[in-house]
Formats: sequence, C-alpha cells, structure tokens
Amino acid sequence: MAAAGTLSGVLLGVSMLPLGVGPVAFVALTPLLIALDTTRGERHAALAGYCCGLALFAIGFLWVPFVGDRRLSATLVYVASVPLLALPLAAYGGLLAWFRRFGRIPMLVVAAPLWVAIESARSAVELGSPWLHLGYALADHPRLIQVASLGGVHLVSTWIVGVNASLAAAVFAGRSALLGFCVGIAWMAPLSCAAQTEADAASARMQASLRVAAVQPHIAARDRHVPERFDANLRVLLALSERVLDTRPDLIVWPESAFERSVAPSGFAFLDAIGHHLGAPLLTGVWRRTGPGAPWLYNSALYVGLRTGSVRAADKRHPVPVYERAPGSAPARWLAAAGLWPGRFASGAAGEVLAVGRAGAPSVGLGALVCIDASYPEIARDLRRRGAEVLVTIANEADTGAWTAGLQAQTARLRAVENRVPVVRVANTGPSEWIDARGRVLARLAAGGPGAATVSVPIGAPASIYTQLGDGPLTALVLLLPCVVASAGKLRSRRTAGPAARSGDPPPLEKES
Repeated sequence: MAAAGTLSGVLLGVSMLPLGVGPVAFVALTPLLIALDTTRGERHAALAGYCCGLALFAIGFLWVPFVGDRRLSATLVYVASVPLLALPLAAYGGLLAWFRRFGRIPMLVVAAPLWVAIESARSAVELGSPWLHLGYALADHPRLIQVASLGGVHLVSTWIVGVNASLAAAVFAGRSALLGFCVGIAWMAPLSCAAQTEADAASARMQASLRVAAVQPHIAARDRHVPERFDANLRVLLALSERVLDTRPDLIVWPESAFERSVAPSGFAFLDAIGHHLGAPLLTGVWRRTGPGAPWLYNSALYVGLRTGSVRAADKRHPVPVYERAPGSAPARWLAAAGLWPGRFASGAAGEVLAVGRAGAPSVGLGALVCIDASYPEIARDLRRRGAEVLVTIANEADTGAWTAGLQAQTARLRAVENRVPVVRVANTGPSEWIDARGRVLARLAAGGPGAATVSVPIGAPASIYTQLGDGPLTALVLLLPCVVASAGKLRSRRTAGPAARSGDPPPLEKES
C-alpha cells in the first residue's frame, strides 16, 4: 500500500518538473487508485495517500534548500513543510477508502472532484504551493490545456485524475489498459472541442497587437541590491533597453526589483527621467516604501508613462513565506530575531489596469503581476475582468534558480489560456517569454544570459468563459458530486441491509461494481 502511494507520488513529482514530461500525470495516480481498492481500512489508505504526498512534495520542493545564501533556514523550511503539505493527500486516501465501501465505481467517480477540492484547499494556505497544481503539468503542451478557458487549471486537473480513474477501472475489469486510457482521454472530448472552437473564434478577432520589449539583464544574486553595484547594474538595464529602441516598442519591461533602490510610495523622479530618456513607457520592478519610517517594503511594479510619470501598477500580494514575507506572527518575529526569517515585504493591494498608448491607435489595457502572484488564478482573472488586454508578469529567480523559473513559466501559460489574454513574462535570469492567448510561446529569451527583444503580441480576444464565471461552476460540481455519491451509497446500503435485518440473516455480500 505504502509502496503504491510512493510510486504515484514519484510519478506526480516527475510530471510537474519543467522538462516537458507532463503527460506522465495521466498515469501517475493509477497505482494509488488500484491499491486503494484492496485497502484494509481508511488508516491504511491514509498512509498510502501520505506516502504519495511525501514523494510528490519532496520532489516538487527540492529546490528550496538551495535558495539564496541562507541555506540553513531554507533547509529547515523544506524539512518542516514537506510533511505538512503531504497531510491533505493522506485525507484524500482516507476519503477514497471510505467511498470504496459503496463500491469501486463510486470511489473512482469521486476521485477527480475530491482531488480538486483538496488541491484548492491546499493552495489557500500560506505554504500551500499554488504552483504545484496537477494541471500545470500539461503547460508545455498547449493543445492539452485549452479546456482551461472553460474551467481554469482545476478543470485540467479534473481531466488528468479522470484519466487515471478510467485506467484503474479498466484494470479492475480485466480490460486493456490502453482501452481505459483512451476512454479517459475521450470523456473530455466535448469540452476540448468547445474550448478549441472558442480559441479559434478568439484568434479571428485579434486584429491588433502591442509591441512589448523585454529586458533580461541576468544580474547575479550576489550583485543585486549591493549599493556599490547600483550604477553598473543600471547601465546594463539601460544598454539593453537602448538596443531595442529602433524597434519602436509600445512598452519596455524590466524584471522584478530591477531598480535597486527603494522608492517613495508615490514614485521616483529619477525613474521618470529614465522613461523620458528611453522615449517609451516603462514597467519596472521596484521596492516601494510602505510609509515614512516604516520597517517594511512593498515588492511592486511601477509604470512610468511619458505623460503620467511614475504610477503604481501592482504590489506583490503573496510574498514568499519566510524567505520574503515580513514576519506577522509572534513565532515569525522570534525566528526573525534569531536570523532564520529574512523576509521584509508586506502584502500589497490589488493592481491597477493602466492604459498603454500606441501611436495612431487606441490605448491598450495593461495588468501587471509580480512574480509568484502569477500562480494565483484569481489575480489574473480580476485584472482581465477590469479590462486588461495584456498581462505582464515580472519575476526574478536569481536566488531560487532555473527550476522555479520553469515552474513560474508554466503558470504564466495557464493564465493566458484561462483568460484568453496574451501574457509577457520578463525575468531577470530568464526565461523571458511572449505567450499568446492560446498558451503558445511566440518568442523566448533563453535563461543563462542577458538579452532584450521586442515582440508583437496579438490582442483583442474577448474574455473567456472562465474569466466571466470563475471557479464557481467547477466548485459546485466538486462539492455536489461527492455528496450525491455518498447519499446514493448510503441509501443503497440501507435497502440492502433492510430485508436481511428483518429476516435475521446476514446482509448479502456486495457485488463488485
């Protein structure tokens, strides 16, 4: 039982690596589901689920001990968080074993909605790893994620678990695993066709474009925010920006915390001068002071318009716990005093939708997301609802490495499909990407070196069904279906036990579904 759970966890962890092997997820949960059919009770099933979670998050969070230069605190966070993050999957195993009492089919029917319910609940807490949703495993395969425009990343997760359940059902029935896999793929076909039709219609309406220049300075972590390096680092950003001026960009984007001095809450005149020097609007990451004499900062995106000057575009709403977030509780403050909690950024407010002008054309609505905020679907969805026609996410993984950069790039592609909006990701060390409304990477600045380029991203697609309805319909299904299955199972059990109780005979054995 534990071995089957561990195997599923390893396969899930591998599928989520940014290596293009995401389709492994279509078979990853099958060993666990098969093992739960023969479980000796909820406790053993919970153990199998817990082993699955341990393996999954041990792989998914393996980059954490190598973050920054505070390796001790990062390793302690890794060791403490993996067992905690595995607990929801223990609950998943135990719940599926409880539904197994009503038969195999009820267990397999609720496998997907229960997974999504636990996935959603896990991401709602501070250490919930919002970028490890199962649906992100398919981000490198745009054709497989189009259903996200109907139900978001959680609908993609639902499909993946449904395929695993179909495979398990085929094994139980003594049928070909290939047949079960085909059935699992096919049951999403109507929604997939609807999503493809919507994508084609959206593409047909994208007659305009916005020319976005991305600047990837590739400044090493040890050289960032060192006062003596400020002028040298700024010269790198300016030199790369000047290289793309002849392409006449509508917007130039610098990455997260690119301007390495804290600025006043209302902006900074020096940045306004830089914007006028470049002759194009500039979006850059900065550290904004929360107020006069305040100990904390905001990790922000600042928009420098040629006419407006410096305007706040967005604050980071979810600073990374421990590593980045300011200590807000007594234990956190104690850890900070001991040097084990380096974070000093406060949670910011919702971003603004800004108008980016284009020569001889109507302005374009711009929404900005700072780093990990791109992993929260509701933030991108809110900006799209308020009129954003292009989303720009700025990031910096110099401290955390290429692994997290790949994970963040995957989330950006899902945000594009979910809202039928182009997303431009600009990262200090790369990869910087221009992503269209179908999740396809139009161009990329590869990780590992400095670079700059201007790419036109098509705009004008209408908002998707997911943008308009959000997670409501899928949430209703996730909550309702297990309740219906449980009620039907209990009613069936009472009807079966009724005649036996009146006759004094033991109830008949349940026929396997």
